[in-house]
Amino acid sequence: MRDFWVLIKAEFLNSFYVNRIIHEKNKKEKRNLILKLAFSIALAAFLVYYFYYIVNMGLKFFHSKEILQSVMLIFAALASFFIFIRILSLTQTSMFRAGNYEMIASMPIQKNVILMGKIIETVIDEYAIMFLFILPSIIIYYQNHPENIVLFAFKFLLAFLFLPLLPTILAISFIILIARLLVRFKNKDTLFLISTLALSLFIIFNSRSLMPLLEQLETSAGGITLFFKQYLPFIYYFVETITNFNVVNYLLYVAMTFIPFFLLTFLFSNLYEKIMKRFMVVSTGNRHYAKNYAQNSILKALFKKELKRYFASAIYVLNTSFGAIMLFASSIATLLFGAGKVIETMGFAELTAIVPYFFLVFICFVASISCTTNASISLEGKNFWLLKVLPIKPIQIYQAKIILNMIIVLPITFISILILAFSLKIDWPFILLYFGAATAYSILTSILGIIINLYFPSFKWKREIQVVKQGLSVLVSVFLNMGLVILPVMLYFPLAAWNVSLNLYMTIVGVCLLLLILLSYQFLGKKELCNE
Repeated sequence: MRDFWVLIKAEFLNSFYVNRIIHEKNKKEKRNLILKLAFSIALAAFLVYYFYYIVNMGLKFFHSKEILQSVMLIFAALASFFIFIRILSLTQTSMFRAGNYEMIASMPIQKNVILMGKIIETVIDEYAIMFLFILPSIIIYYQNHPENIVLFAFKFLLAFLFLPLLPTILAISFIILIARLLVRFKNKDTLFLISTLALSLFIIFNSRSLMPLLEQLETSAGGITLFFKQYLPFIYYFVETITNFNVVNYLLYVAMTFIPFFLLTFLFSNLYEKIMKRFMVVSTGNRHYAKNYAQNSILKALFKKELKRYFASAIYVLNTSFGAIMLFASSIATLLFGAGKVIETMGFAELTAIVPYFFLVFICFVASISCTTNASISLEGKNFWLLKVLPIKPIQIYQAKIILNMIIVLPITFISILILAFSLKIDWPFILLYFGAATAYSILTSILGIIINLYFPSFKWKREIQVVKQGLSVLVSVFLNMGLVILPVMLYFPLAAWNVSLNLYMTIVGVCLLLLILLSYQFLGKKELCNE
């Protein structure tokens, strides 16, 4: 077990930049790492406050404190489901990373310990997301049921420590089984990507089978608690550990997470080693033939280059398209369930009128976070010097990257809008508003993504995930883009008290977006390519 704890310690220090900040000798790189950590903390604090604000407003709307425990159960379930889908869709790059595995496998470490380390590595990555989901409801519960804050925090940490483990284990079990089936194929990486994404969408769509069960639930908090105790006991005991701590219940909760963990590592350790050896095999073709190359305009040639680079990276594709895929899945759900019926079943019939506005915000949110440009400069890596020596203007390079972002994000967004328009029976002015808002946010965030990446480039990366998911430019861009969506929404609430027309307010927001697009594009046109 000593080897296991050494692996966990190394992964923890590397996940939160502690090692790199301590040992980095380059002052500029150290400053960027500190800024990256600071932006991560600021973004987390902002999201926690926003979720706290939304949950608190909802509780005030219902004028009830009795449903606080139910709120905690629901948020824990949503977090677990989101992590399960996220791991199922995105974890291939960490679970089957050949270079990392070669280094660890060469050490005198047992096979099951290596698999344990990979699982915990994935769990550590998901703690931050789980924390963002759970913390707002925990804070509100504590405010309404105050007790010794040290004791309450201790109980929360005891429970929270094991919460992401079970959804992670379930998702990794699916991943290993899928990899076992596809590992012999030549295009195994592409097939694996498509299979895990298809399975994720299948699970999301088939969650509608729970609707008859949810319709039978009583609207009281007791009915919801009983449902979780019967069907999702590990979430029920998570909340029980915080609200009514009991040693027996806590041991049951720990057993529900640890027993599957040890079973997975015991049963799949040999299989995981075989899969990894197959993933490290590189196939090469022996067909060589002459080919005529067509001449293209500068912009078209640059766009083709960007398109090939984009689809050459699985983590890049998934990280930037996941939001659009979730929007598409949501639009299909409204077509299958009917948004009005779902809301009435949940007891929110009076909120049916604002469903179009909710999806307007959701569409803007997806268009803003699905940004391909905030890492596009950094992903040039060691080949960045080629762009600098080509006889082309920097703005042409930027335009190709902006067009790629629009080509990737807007088609699936527009299809989702048409499905929503049909399922929600939205009037054509609102449909045009959806199209306009999605296009405006896509253009604006793609321009801002390039500007931010020019200020915070990172070319000395070893793995693409370091740029696509952990890069400073990505964190700054996500923080800014989310603010561009959330800020107008939050500003409207105090203005609504002064009877400000919603249509007038949306017109003002639209004009501001157009001005931001023009100003940012003008600024980008004057920017030269950054230094390596």
